Amino acid sequence: MGLATDAHGIDQHTAPFFDAVRAYRESNVVPFHTPGHKQGRGAPADWAAAVGPAALSLDVSDVLSAPAWDDSWTAVLAAAEGLAARAFGADFCHFLVNGTTAGVHAMLLAAAAGRKVIVARNSHRSVIGGIVLADAWPVYVAPVLEPATGLWLPPPLEAWIQAMDEHPDAAAVLVTYPTYDGAALDLAALVQAAHARGMVVLVDEAHGAHFGLHPALPPRAIAAGADMSAQSPHKLLGALTQGSWLLGRSARVSPDAVAAILGIIQTTSPSALLLASLDVARRQAVLDGRRLMEQAIAKARAVRQGVEGMPGLVCLPPADGPGGLRWDPTKVLIGVRELGISGFTAARLLRRFGVQVELAGAGYVLALITLGDTGATVEALMRALERLVAEGPALAASAPPSGASEDASLLGLPPAGRQRLRPREAALSPMRLVPLERARGWVAADVVCPYPPGIPVLCPGEEVSQQAVEYLQDILRQGAEVRGLVWDSDGPKVRVASAAGR
Repeated sequence: MGLATDAHGIDQHTAPFFDAVRAYRESNVVPFHTPGHKQGRGAPADWAAAVGPAALSLDVSDVLSAPAWDDSWTAVLAAAEGLAARAFGADFCHFLVNGTTAGVHAMLLAAAAGRKVIVARNSHRSVIGGIVLADAWPVYVAPVLEPATGLWLPPPLEAWIQAMDEHPDAAAVLVTYPTYDGAALDLAALVQAAHARGMVVLVDEAHGAHFGLHPALPPRAIAAGADMSAQSPHKLLGALTQGSWLLGRSARVSPDAVAAILGIIQTTSPSALLLASLDVARRQAVLDGRRLMEQAIAKARAVRQGVEGMPGLVCLPPADGPGGLRWDPTKVLIGVRELGISGFTAARLLRRFGVQVELAGAGYVLALITLGDTGATVEALMRALERLVAEGPALAASAPPSGASEDASLLGLPPAGRQRLRPREAALSPMRLVPLERARGWVAADVVCPYPPGIPVLCPGEEVSQQAVEYLQDILRQGAEVRGLVWDSDGPKVRVASAAGR
């Protein structure tokens, strides 16, 4: 664990963990320790050529060179984490090598084990996994569908407050901030309401690691008063994939408890590459974040302006919404319904035209503009969109029929089924596989959700409704990916808790 005080006297211009790992490589110490590839010398040749010898030489385990810290991996890591805590206004920080999922699980285990937790129904599946691990009881708050765009908005503040008042025994409120599409609710107002009722505020901020780096961006969750926030700097900053960090304040949660939990759920063999990438991503964000975000926002603005001039395309949403709702300007949502095609079809065609978007919805695609984009990448996106307008409708019409209408069925999730078992009980009970078309009435034992954006249709412990079955069948026909189903030669199956029966 890195406390803000662990970085006392260390300048944000430094990257102590990265420097120590690099110094070990340059010390020419002969390694007789893990990993077995010995700084790349034993790695498969094609892998070494693809990754590069410099990267492999930094892949070491529990060893580094840092005389000021007696060459202690733990001490240097704490200093790097402490720098991140100070930089982002937290009391403590943990670098995570299992993505933000590990942070979400740790937050729930530390703040809501065995108790109620209030969450949005459109939470990521990692939240449901954390509820299972913590044996928590979920109180779901319904998100809001915007029919004109097909976008899911966060539950309004009034809905959160109603849930808090109806469940005063809830230990915590867990908020997704922002949503996958980039919608950020008025978190400061929600925090104030929750704290007034004695509830801890946990934030899944996976898609907001860049927040607070520029005035045009929403504030980061910790600045809005959240007690803990898990961020994914690998998504929109410069860290390697799977690298995340957990930021926290110590007024309402125990830093020692969080550290103990992460010691259980994270690997005992963390990747030096991931940890070092977090260290330098923090430094880059602190020293150059505003300039880089200014450039990214300007590129996103240019893409929107170009899209608005293309017939059949429209940028979503038009502006910030009511109730303090703000949109991340670096996420470009492009509506394609006027072309007569679905977002899924548009995404497949754009890939054919040379670009890969982040996600597709029923009537839109999402393109991320980050600090890694250049004029050339933006130009490639614009060319692909121009081809989509010119060729997309004809190519879609000539494709084999999907068997679905590609419209209204994806504009609303089915209502949640009756909660018949605690999520943990359902997930850990003996289970069986039931064909999706015959799953009605069984109790789900696993999360089933389209991905992206990872909004669960079925959660452990819930009874499977006919509406849920039909929704999943329709979305599969449209070509979307649904995670949590099990496939075999007979088609998709649902894991159900066999002891609960139908």
